[in-house]
Amino acid sequence: YQAIMYDSLVGFDVKKGGVGPGVAERWELSPDGLTWTFFIRPGQTFHNGDKLTAHDVKFSLERQMNGPGTVASAAAFMRRIIKTIEVVDDLTVKVTTASPQIGLPASLSRAVAPEGAVMPKAYIEKVGDEEFRKKPIGSGPWKFVRNVPGDRIEFTAVANHWRGTPGFKDLHVLLVPEESTRVAMVRTGEASIASIGPETMLSASRAGLEVLSVPGTMQAIFQFWGTWKPEMKDNPITKPRVRQ
Repeated sequence: YQAIMYDSLVGFDVKKGGVGPGVAERWELSPDGLTWTFFIRPGQTFHNGDKLTAHDVKFSLERQMNGPGTVASAAAFMRRIIKTIEVVDDLTVKVTTASPQIGLPASLSRAVAPEGAVMPKAYIEKVGDEEFRKKPIGSGPWKFVRNVPGDRIEFTAVANHWRGTPGFKDLHVLLVPEESTRVAMVRTGEASIASIGPETMLSASRAGLEVLSVPGTMQAIFQFWGTWKPEMKDNPITKPRVRQ
């Protein structure tokens, strides 16, 4: 539910695909390729009414990198590449890297990874991490209502959000492991939509349900670092035929 409840520093371009404006409405790279300056969209607030500022961005990035019990998959990578995070003013933050990182905005975007999610600094510092996990607050178009462990998570729509007001007021995500049960719930109206696998699509369609097939896309990147180093001379990946 992270993408609906939280906004990320960089967003998603729903028309063209890829990255687009997010919490930062624009960003620029310094001539030396080491400092990214993010300009925060004015007027943003968290669900409790607190203003969203550059201080929250700095806090969130540092929390993902070094926070207690961080589960960010890119935490070690972020610690390695990010040298400093500086708040210039309430709507401007600078991220300086140890070496040029042309892909930094994308890595902090809703389109690619969750590490750029912006959390409420004042609220977390006030209530602590444990209470924040029980009653999370974000700045996205859906606001957390309650979590019933093993059963459901409930959200309600946020009006006039910059990403657009959701088309319905309440969103309940039901935790139902069995596909057949999910299909039955849609047939009876207990659920509006359910995720099913290819093997269930035919029977669901025969039952009169509308089935939408969404093609999956994937990008695979194979990177071979340091093959020029002397100590790598006996490694198979130094051979062009292996890499090809």
